[in-house]
Amino acid sequence: MVFTALQFVSFAFTPTTMPKVSKEFNSTINILQNMFLFSTASIFDLSFILTECCVLLLIVIMLTQEKVEFAKFRSPDSKAWQYTWLVMSGYSQTCVTVFFIPITKMLVRAIDCSKVNGVWSFDAFFNATDDDVDSSSGSSSGYYGDDIGMVCWTGRHWWYVLTAAPLFLLYIAIAVRLLRVGGELALLEVEYNVFDWRGDTSKTMPNTHPFSFQNPIHGTVTTVGKLLVVGSQVMFGNNHPVKVLVFMLCVFAGLCAATFWRPAYHGKLANRVRHFLDFGVLWVHLNTLLFYLLENNFWMRVCLPVQLVLTAGIAFMPTKTIPCRECAGQNELLAA
Repeated sequence: MVFTALQFVSFAFTPTTMPKVSKEFNSTINILQNMFLFSTASIFDLSFILTECCVLLLIVIMLTQEKVEFAKFRSPDSKAWQYTWLVMSGYSQTCVTVFFIPITKMLVRAIDCSKVNGVWSFDAFFNATDDDVDSSSGSSSGYYGDDIGMVCWTGRHWWYVLTAAPLFLLYIAIAVRLLRVGGELALLEVEYNVFDWRGDTSKTMPNTHPFSFQNPIHGTVTTVGKLLVVGSQVMFGNNHPVKVLVFMLCVFAGLCAATFWRPAYHGKLANRVRHFLDFGVLWVHLNTLLFYLLENNFWMRVCLPVQLVLTAGIAFMPTKTIPCRECAGQNELLAA
């Protein structure tokens, strides 16, 4: 929850919207968004291939999880099958949660092009959060002079597009399916078609601790929000920063409203923390937009104190939990 909020906040700080931030700050933003999948020009191919390998491994896990689960059931005393299943489950959940933004961002870069001197140039090497950005000017090296680099939709660029596009579609389908069942790999029924989720088992989320989800739909909605934010930032962040900031404000406002309308967690404290973080993300992006439009440090000076007051009020607003008959029955069993 906290890490996701930090990732969302990081999209507000780019060399386009915040041209005078330090290189160290840019590096921190880069780590939050890209994790180990850095996209500087020197290692972009390596990171791109590594991302595709991660997605391919996830697809293999989806296609083989039924057989591994059956083998684990048939040999309950086998430690090998138990550990294999544990690793497969952990890897799948990590890929669709913590690493969703880095993986999605790297795959979307396959079509990240800008028009330079009348030619579409492949500028994914010089994304707004990369280390080779000149923080003093707010521009990236991909937009200087007459050097347009790799031309899009020709030659080698087609390799990026044709390999990333199908993996992107498969990855999104797997992520949505897995999050719909609360991240439980055992609840998926996958044979050959990862887009067919008719056999998946719905899950009722038990109240095992205050930060237990009430419904897995919140994970799915958050993932859709991540996808929208990543896509808008990568494709249009450099050329249309205001429109992207406004669009992201709408996305974060929708996520914030969703958690107010239907609280995500069983515990009231957890819901208050979630409200605090959601409103904080929304407030940071709003102030970034105002700072960019007005070019006045006043907004940055009042940002923090006003945010603290407002988010404190939001966090301590009365919150509700939605009763669930199935959850109540499971909670009684857990208590017994």
